[in-house]
Amino acid sequence: MNPIWEIVPYTKGRGIEVNSDTRAFPHFMRADPECIKAQSLDFVFCRDFAGTLPVADWWRLVKHGGHLVLIGEDASALLDHYAQVRREETDEGLFQVYVRKASGGRHVDLEHIPEKSVAVVRLGAYGDAIQASSILPELKRQGYHVTFYTQPIGYEVLKHDPHIDRFYVQEPNQVPQELLLEFWNYEKAKYSRWINLSESVEGSLLVSSDRAQFDWPHELRHAVCDHNYLERTHAIAGVAFQPLAKFYATEDERAWAKKQMAKAGVAIVFSLSGSSIHKVWPHMDAIIARVMLESTTTKVVLVGAASDAHLQAPWANEPRVWRKAGEWSMREAMAFAEASDLVIGSETGLLNAVGLADVPKIVCLSHSSIENLTKHWKNTTSLVPSVGCHPCHRMIHRWEHCNRDEETGVALCQAKIDVTTMWLAIQEVFRTKRMAA
Repeated sequence: MNPIWEIVPYTKGRGIEVNSDTRAFPHFMRADPECIKAQSLDFVFCRDFAGTLPVADWWRLVKHGGHLVLIGEDASALLDHYAQVRREETDEGLFQVYVRKASGGRHVDLEHIPEKSVAVVRLGAYGDAIQASSILPELKRQGYHVTFYTQPIGYEVLKHDPHIDRFYVQEPNQVPQELLLEFWNYEKAKYSRWINLSESVEGSLLVSSDRAQFDWPHELRHAVCDHNYLERTHAIAGVAFQPLAKFYATEDERAWAKKQMAKAGVAIVFSLSGSSIHKVWPHMDAIIARVMLESTTTKVVLVGAASDAHLQAPWANEPRVWRKAGEWSMREAMAFAEASDLVIGSETGLLNAVGLADVPKIVCLSHSSIENLTKHWKNTTSLVPSVGCHPCHRMIHRWEHCNRDEETGVALCQAKIDVTTMWLAIQEVFRTKRMAA
């Protein structure tokens, strides 16, 4: 047992390492505990704990739900309001982890991994987590206890997936990139089966600028990368292919979404942007204006992060446009989208969440092809831009790697999906649904 690898899931966020001249991980702070506000830290770590040290003073710094991680002497008699989640003897002393409870009392809730177990590793964004969820039902059917390794945003969208028994959540770069392979090799020994989906899409089917494939001729890159993301995920996992990627809303979230839809009547959801610069469709305002002119009852609901708020600002005085970017959480947006009449957007996590749901969808493709992304999606209209660089199969984060439209300032592939094409797709959806758009 290597205690330093064991502390990773308990040392996320903001915290300190005390009584040490070195830091176990780069994000650990160095600070005088006397100068830190009570209950303001996510964790405190000490690797040479002795019973005479002021553990009660460290404990007061840990917020409810935060962890005290110690290697050394037993500290359980010195603390209050805790649950002990780890307790193991090591060559360096007793490895112990305590989580601070909001109420009084002490109890032990030690983690246990059954013999027939599988770890699924998928670090990444919302859409990456949703895609990885496709393999989980079959793993559960085979009788595995499933641990899912992810980042906080992946946990956010998958935390109620009934096929996951245990989450292992780590912050982006919490384990430095150069140490990830060593870390994973250590972790996989704990399970009877290990499925690492890292680079199942990015790095292999969507190449980054540090890969030679990034600069290959377009035709060659397309030939190598034009494979379906879900099919590739199942192939890597060794799980028979059946597309089952899904966002699981809770009963309360579904009830909330139903209540919102009752207020809306007819609702079109727009996903404002994604995680990369090419995931913004620039003609949204023109389409919203057309909807407002053609229908007095349809609501347009704009969703996204707080950083997207400026995109919805022009509609501040229109009550039929609900400006929910930065107001609704991602889970609320996903639950509402599933209950809505139509979802429109680029290649975002929201669209992935409802890809296999019955709700109609219109997707503005950018770096992916239909084969890559929407091949197995239900009730989906894929709008394919007529530009020579599509699909580029590239991870794009800087404009030097993307053809930019001078007039709109967005990616050329998005600018070339015009208003008329989008409007005809919307009309077709509502014609099929026998509603007036």
